[in-house]
Amino acid sequence: MVADPEGDADVRLLPDGDHEVLAGLDRTAAPREADRTDPLPTLFARQARRTPRAVAVLDGAESVSYAELDARSDQVAQRLRELGAGPESVVGVVLERGAELVACLLGVWKAGAAYLAVDPAQPAERVRRLLDDAGAPITLTRRDTVPGLDRPGILRTDEHPFDDAPATPLPVVAEPAGLACVVYTSGSTGRPKGVQITHGGLAARVAWTVRQHRLGADDRVLQKTSVGFDAAGWELFAPLVCGGTVVCAPPGAERDPGAVLRAVAEHRVTVLQAVPSVWRLLVDTPGWERCTSLRLLFSAGEPLDGDLARRLLSRPGPALWNTYGPTECTIDVTAHPVPPDGAAGPVPIGRPLPGTVLRVLDARMRPVPVGVTGELYAGGGGVARGYLGRPDLTAERFLPDPSGPAGARLYRTGDLARVRPDGTVEFLGRADDQVKVNGVRVEPAEAAACLLARPDVRAAAVVPRRTDDGGKRLVGYVVPAGPDPLDPGELRRRLAAELPAAMVPAAFVVLDRLPLTASGKLDRGALPDPGPGAGREFVAPATPTERALAEIYASVLGLERVGADDHFFDYGADSLLIIKVIAAARRRALPLTLRMLYEYDTLAALAAALGPAADTTDGTNPTDRTEGRDMPVEETGRTTRGVREVRVAREEMLEAMRRARVPGVALALLEDGEVVSAEGYGVTAADRPEPVTARTPFQVASVSKHVTVLAVLQLVSEGLLNLDADINRMLTSWQVPDSSGITLRELLSHQAGLSHVRPTNFLPTETMPSVLDVLTGRPPAGNEPVRAEHPAGTRFRKTNINYSVLQTLLEDVTGEPFEALVRRLVLDPLKMTDSSFDQSYPHHCGVPVAIGHDPQGAPIAGRWRVRNEVAAGGLWASVTDLAKVAREIRRAHRGEPGTLITRPLAQQMLTVWHPGSFYGLGTVLDDTGGDVEFGHGGRTVGFRVATFTQLGSGEGLIVLANGESGRRIQAFVADAVRRADGRVLTGRMSGHWLSAPDVPVEAPEGVLADLPVRRADEGDADE
Repeated sequence: MVADPEGDADVRLLPDGDHEVLAGLDRTAAPREADRTDPLPTLFARQARRTPRAVAVLDGAESVSYAELDARSDQVAQRLRELGAGPESVVGVVLERGAELVACLLGVWKAGAAYLAVDPAQPAERVRRLLDDAGAPITLTRRDTVPGLDRPGILRTDEHPFDDAPATPLPVVAEPAGLACVVYTSGSTGRPKGVQITHGGLAARVAWTVRQHRLGADDRVLQKTSVGFDAAGWELFAPLVCGGTVVCAPPGAERDPGAVLRAVAEHRVTVLQAVPSVWRLLVDTPGWERCTSLRLLFSAGEPLDGDLARRLLSRPGPALWNTYGPTECTIDVTAHPVPPDGAAGPVPIGRPLPGTVLRVLDARMRPVPVGVTGELYAGGGGVARGYLGRPDLTAERFLPDPSGPAGARLYRTGDLARVRPDGTVEFLGRADDQVKVNGVRVEPAEAAACLLARPDVRAAAVVPRRTDDGGKRLVGYVVPAGPDPLDPGELRRRLAAELPAAMVPAAFVVLDRLPLTASGKLDRGALPDPGPGAGREFVAPATPTERALAEIYASVLGLERVGADDHFFDYGADSLLIIKVIAAARRRALPLTLRMLYEYDTLAALAAALGPAADTTDGTNPTDRTEGRDMPVEETGRTTRGVREVRVAREEMLEAMRRARVPGVALALLEDGEVVSAEGYGVTAADRPEPVTARTPFQVASVSKHVTVLAVLQLVSEGLLNLDADINRMLTSWQVPDSSGITLRELLSHQAGLSHVRPTNFLPTETMPSVLDVLTGRPPAGNEPVRAEHPAGTRFRKTNINYSVLQTLLEDVTGEPFEALVRRLVLDPLKMTDSSFDQSYPHHCGVPVAIGHDPQGAPIAGRWRVRNEVAAGGLWASVTDLAKVAREIRRAHRGEPGTLITRPLAQQMLTVWHPGSFYGLGTVLDDTGGDVEFGHGGRTVGFRVATFTQLGSGEGLIVLANGESGRRIQAFVADAVRRADGRVLTGRMSGHWLSAPDVPVEAPEGVLADLPVRRADEGDADE
């Protein structure tokens, strides 16, 4: 120090060789011209011009091309610019993961503004606080995304769509140092901190991913990270600047490892990132072995150990990278390629990314020698500008770089690290109280501040505790403010309404006082461990649901027994254990949600809220609920004949399925309009073991019309529609050309005389034309424009185009999307919880759906098809739900009270309107067997289904098969009905339908013309 009073002697004191190793941690040299990166909105627009027809976003059934996404984001930008958005302004975006979210984020940038993306799954109060803290003058959201969210500047995209805004691109005004987005992290003062990320930093991070890993048009990146985290940024934008595809994980996938694996396998995802605790869940979940398309795995957010790394790399193909970086440094600052034969123990976080410098310093910000522990600092272009509106905290954490050029800054990470002799960096832990709970950065002080805000809490502390598996969970210690006792369950519910799930303590301990050290600080060593069930007498679970939950808890939590009065969180359950519990419950058909776990304290209370459990241990699932009351499942063996006497032995059914090469069947039988049997047989897919149950959703094709008409007739009863009015008077987005008048009744009964359009079933990954594209004949639809070809009412022709027009009419008249309208009018009132017209339903329904199979019993390409004319054939439903529809229609026709439609309207529905057509309003009718039989058949790619019920006797059957040879199964069941002297399916029309040749739906044009089909079957190959 005498030789160099300025302090350079500190550097010279480093051992020989350390200077060269530490110099390798500085990669801030000026980038080569080829590596310079334009802002992401510029790169995306350039890619959209390069590959306009390529798929940019795959959101369930919706496939959005680059050109479409570019145009939608331009419309968003135009509207935002009109509202005053511009450089340095922050626009809140509170939307579910999907194509709309991507378009809005790009639109914010194109308007010159920065976005604050908030996860709508967070409590509404926290969402509001974040938007207020950021000073967002505009917030993009939807009406039902965060119920109760109401603040100035809300722009609801479902009420004010951007369709009328010009799709003209605005000049991009994104500067490298300009604000790109704000990401909130947990705050040690009890208030979240908004990190200001720049365009230059984000673009550089994305560019590294694309260049280093050669991302391109063949790559599909699963977007599953919550949009509130910085890591979502590269999942969204890396594929969009290189011609790849963003695959949106289904809603709730972050809580369901099985859903993640299904999305990866079904959409052939090539790139996936997760935190190590989630990777453990994924490799332990059935279905991981089918994710053979993965080529790049990224682990971040938590320390990665060598054992887990070896499991991830146990099969040839994927490469694994361990990355590290705080939000304040734009996602990541280091990366490490993990070798397949790596050593046990912690995996290094690697070396700095291009444009980054790392320094491991002591308390005086001096470099420490190689191998010595110090605090990790990061600098370079990825360092954020600071905390929004928090200059004090910014000055505390963003510091001048003592070894860098003038103006250079370092971010003090608070992480402890050391540099290995090979120049890689090893993460060792935290220098403060901050913890990671399953990859989520948590400041325990923020949770403690929420507790202290309660008037009944005098003192509080939130402390991390290590779990048996090496993870961490939060424990809350509270002291009451008065004589009244504190209820841990109430504390948990209140915090769950204010904080993200990862920040809610897993357990609470009520104390008389907090233990303190001699210096007055919290004595953590004196805090007691939370004792599960202390002082409670064991009460055995009594109901089937209680027993099912107890088995799930015991299995997931590693317990010998769980009682009815036990508290789930008292056993130290963290957010990953919650994921396991929810997934296990859904496998037993229990509709458990995260909010329910927080809302109901005891196992018994939760079981009561869930209702009766479904026993799926033998591959069957008795129907247990309909229309809010029990639907009894009655045993066979009655003295009366009829469907009660139908015995379909499991062995016989499975043998019939084997011969027909149909992997799965669901069957329901009705007597007097009530379900007497509902069972599943076989599996949902030939290549996966999930059993079919009575609640397994199938694609039911033209049975969709049956359900659609119930919604139409309700609107008729409300006066919004008139069955005998000209539809052109009600249509606003399109008009029938050359029409001399077509009534709604003629549309519903296939007498409209419209030109026929062969129905098209699309792969889930294909770009699908809209219904308006089909009606107008514009690309990407390949048909001629639809027109009035024959005078209405003169001929019967069953064609889905009638219901495409109907779907357009319903949306024009009500202003509601078709799927939401039918859910409101039919699905929700009938409690059809296993049904949806949403074409992305298989991705987010939370249970395995039936997969379509070809005539040889192999899964069809894409697993199923998606439809644009959903009113005609887009419904997913279970036999349980379709039984509710049959029951409702029969009750309405008999004039029973409390039905969705009136008796006169039900009578019109079940009236043949064209002589000889066997067709009413959205339903097939047959009175040739002595009783009036109503229902519908359905055939689409990979599925054959049927539902028929008799008005008088109430006998009925519903058969759903996930194979193109499914009609052979329907005939097998019909034979069993006839052997029991059953009356359903005994009419002439039913007999013809069962015996008619069944060709593949995607047969060449004209094949059906050679078949001896009845008039009721003329028209569409897809019934």
